[in-house]
Amino acid sequence: MKNTIVCLFSLSIFKCLRFILIALLILSFNNLSHAQSHNVYGIIKEKETGEVIPYATVFIKGTQNGCVSNAYGFYSLRLPSTNCKLVCSFVGFKNFEKDINSHENLNFDIFLVVKQTEINEVKVVAESQVNNILTSLPGQQSLQTNYVKSMPSLAGESDVLKSIQLLPGVQSANEGSTNLHVRGGNFDQNLFLLDEAPVYNPSHALGFFSVFNTDAIRNIDFYKSIFPAKYGGRLSSVIDIKMKEGNSQTLSGSGSLGIAAAKVCLEGPVLKGKGSFLISGRYSYLGALVNAFSDSGIFGASDPNIKNGSLSDNDINFYDYNLKMNYNLNTKNRLYWSLYSGSDHFYSGAINSENQMDWGNRTSTLRWNHIYNTKLFSNTSLIYSKYNYEYVLLENSLNFTWSSSINQLGLKSDYDYILNSKHRLNFGLEINRHIYHPGKIEPRNSLSNTKSLELQKRNTADYSIYLEDKLKITDKFLLNAGLRYTLFTNLGKADINTYNPGTDKVISVKNYKAGEIINTYSGIEPRVAVDYLLNDKTSIKFSYNKTKQYVHLISNSSAGLPTDVWLPSSKNLKPQTSEQYSFGIYKKIWGKQLEVSAEVYYKNIRDVVDYKDNANLFVNEHIETQLLRGKAKAKGFEFYLKKNSGRFQGWLSYTLADVKQKVMGVSNSEWYNAKYNVRHNLALVALFNLDDRFSLSSNFKFKSGGYVTIPQGFYTYQGSSFPYYTERNGFKLDNFHQLDFSLSYKSRKNKTRRLKSEWILSAFNIYSRANIFSFYATVDRGEVKAFKMYLYRMVPSLTYKIKF
Repeated sequence: MKNTIVCLFSLSIFKCLRFILIALLILSFNNLSHAQSHNVYGIIKEKETGEVIPYATVFIKGTQNGCVSNAYGFYSLRLPSTNCKLVCSFVGFKNFEKDINSHENLNFDIFLVVKQTEINEVKVVAESQVNNILTSLPGQQSLQTNYVKSMPSLAGESDVLKSIQLLPGVQSANEGSTNLHVRGGNFDQNLFLLDEAPVYNPSHALGFFSVFNTDAIRNIDFYKSIFPAKYGGRLSSVIDIKMKEGNSQTLSGSGSLGIAAAKVCLEGPVLKGKGSFLISGRYSYLGALVNAFSDSGIFGASDPNIKNGSLSDNDINFYDYNLKMNYNLNTKNRLYWSLYSGSDHFYSGAINSENQMDWGNRTSTLRWNHIYNTKLFSNTSLIYSKYNYEYVLLENSLNFTWSSSINQLGLKSDYDYILNSKHRLNFGLEINRHIYHPGKIEPRNSLSNTKSLELQKRNTADYSIYLEDKLKITDKFLLNAGLRYTLFTNLGKADINTYNPGTDKVISVKNYKAGEIINTYSGIEPRVAVDYLLNDKTSIKFSYNKTKQYVHLISNSSAGLPTDVWLPSSKNLKPQTSEQYSFGIYKKIWGKQLEVSAEVYYKNIRDVVDYKDNANLFVNEHIETQLLRGKAKAKGFEFYLKKNSGRFQGWLSYTLADVKQKVMGVSNSEWYNAKYNVRHNLALVALFNLDDRFSLSSNFKFKSGGYVTIPQGFYTYQGSSFPYYTERNGFKLDNFHQLDFSLSYKSRKNKTRRLKSEWILSAFNIYSRANIFSFYATVDRGEVKAFKMYLYRMVPSLTYKIKF
């Protein structure tokens, strides 16, 4: 009864706060509607395709009256009392100018035209000129997919996440992986969003490719210092990826064929100018590639027990597809529906011939964009996300299938209220329901000795509200302040154990009925950023960001396997909390052709998770007893130099970092290295357009080795052998370095011919460095032997692309 009252009370507060906030704003809108000033407002779009353009600059010529369009292309400006000229600009597009003679509110959509003469430049320019110098959000990068496609890539498959790894403060988990460690955080502390739906495992093929098909993506927003208040639930970063909407003007498409994957994309109008669709698909035959090169020495390991013959025994493939449709109901209402589905199958005789894995993500988003009036815009989304995997043990006597899944259903509504050119409010609410299936084991046949076992489901619900204020106090001083409040609840039906401290011995069990509240956590997450412009070329920035995370990835692997266990916070597992401080200086030099920035940060994390020695994480109904809680601290310095224009473009990024953890019961309860503590991380990127048909690109990456735990020996207990450890993460791995190269050749331009083609020749890891993918230890006659495994040396590739 008490829990029910608490739930109803909390929900009542949630509804009241929402009602009061919206009511106050509606009153202010009504008052403003009677004022003498008028506004011009609308959506900014690309003329050729009808795609909306986010973050474009709109202003009244000759005045300080201007704004930046939001993520959905919406803008609003107050009109002066006299006639004026409206100007809109965005990188890679011609400036738009329009004389405005209206003396009443004007709904006016802006259509921008691509600069055809600078198309090569467009492909390699990020929107950092806006984000790094003129806004109040340090650590933010916005990338276009054409920019990502210009980078060298493994097997010719361009990748969003591997491009992000070249930015300061970001590193990969291991060789070739798309898993991200951002400013000392674990890879489960990153929030991946695809059209606003969370993606729990963003990796194909054990991390060699990401699930984000660049042919279906419009733009990527990446945050690592301060997060806008609409984002919550993760500690380290937000990667917000928006799919393309589809060409609303004409039918168009693209396709590609490479050594590892084939892709096709088709988009076009539903009713010309009213709506559009996009269909994109990708299939990878990676296993065939690995098998074909099994005798070449490209793939291998330092373990002499792994022979080349086993390297040819692989069955590795994946597929994914994206669907999207949208329709303009009228000038103020637009509906969107998007879908992603992907699946992986992985079997490798080289890694382990006794098991195979299958995993996949599904997401779907139904969105409604609505313009209330000249100043208020909303985006309301119904969101579904699912992640599931199966692990099959093929060994005859134990032959079984282990399966697990996460299901999420959410509803969110975000509001953007533009008071004037100097003041903007964002507010909203979000509700999510999660169902976790931690594990289920079933024998595959009658010969198996395995017994069926299913861990109990875990049900959670969380409710969030937020308010963010963006204020230009003076022409040089900008403030961005936000608050986010979240109420997190564990729900029945469930049996909750109370354990004897430090053991898995159950003291008592309490039963909860379906829907009954078991436990709650809540907290306010403040965030603030200040930006002071020293002049038109230089700004200094400070930010503070507090976030909470209510979900945990339980993994003792360095690679991040698909079969790692996701668990929500509970009575026995507290949420993690992070507080991050950052300070930086951003400057344009050499006629504003170069951007340079230097930033320092400090992050303090509470209730991080580590594990007991020899922890049993495999389908363990008492898994919380295998976990230990502690704290972590991360600090670092980041340097970034980027050339934004001209035929030659590129950047240099460098990060100096240190990450330590302190967990009671680990390494004598002293501070120790986190396994992803990488001291030095360097990336060099060069992009060179020789002419309209030929272009070159190259990357060089270097990073210090991370840390792993190696047993000091083995002991025997009741006939079984167990490793024993003296220091957690006490062994430093070899340094990582790699050089990649790509050459692109485009077909000759022909205005009468719609079909365009392109050949891309690339070489990944050009000097065949054997970088470490995984590190493991075995015992041979009482002696501990350690081996490293690499997955590739130099990988050449040839890709053919067409576009119409």
